[in-house]
Amino acid sequence: MGSWKTTGCGIGMILSGVGAMLVALGKPIVAYLDEDPDTVADVKVVYTAIMAGVAMIMGGIGLLKARDNDKTSEDVDAG
Repeated sequence: MGSWKTTGCGIGMILSGVGAMLVALGKPIVAYLDEDPDTVADVKVVYTAIMAGVAMIMGGIGLLKARDNDKTSEDVDAG
């Protein structure tokens, strides 16, 4: 984690993924706690949003491990 540009983007992407997953889980929780039995959460939408959140988190981890294009391998002590 030596380059601030990719680290910043990685952290932002991870936080966005966590946010997407929290929003996706919010609707079924509200539907479950609702007193109306006709309120049902759409499972496909929730699943898709959770998978998108997981993909964003994985991409963010990849950005945390990456280096900037303007850094040489010698600059970052890459093997």
